[in-house]
Amino acid sequence: MNFKKEVDEIPNEIWDYEFIDNHETGAAIRQKSNSLHNKHGVISLTYNDDYITIYDNKGNVVHKRKKCP
Repeated sequence: MNFKKEVDEIPNEIWDYEFIDNHETGAAIRQKSNSLHNKHGVISLTYNDDYITIYDNKGNVVHKRKKCP
């Protein structure tokens, strides 16, 4: 859960996918993310924003649905 906490603490102003990797905090999170993926054998990720998933502060899924067009 430490990783999720670190991601949650990323400042809103750097949550732009073109900018986040150029920011020190964003780059550090990306490195940790890649390390975790490698540790668990993840070799490929596909970003899909067709769905919305909302989590509570304990990491439980509160709501999940397909986005409206």
